[in-house]
Amino acid sequence: MKTKTEKVISYLEKNGSITSMEAFKLFNVTRLASIILNLRNRGLSIFTETIKLKKGGSYAKYLLLKKIQHKR
Repeated sequence: MKTKTEKVISYLEKNGSITSMEAFKLFNVTRLASIILNLRNRGLSIFTETIKLKKGGSYAKYLLLKKIQHKR
């Protein structure tokens, strides 16, 4: 069974981006920012885009900038 971090990596590879709401709905991840920080510390290139809402407020959208090279 995959860890939540592995699920987030797989989702980023397939879709290119993820938000906290997507992470929560799909994988029950409540601390996506923490997972993203750990992935950055492991060398992944992830950009944070801040999305501003018309009615005020904002949220983060995380974009994977490079595909991960898997060792075989």
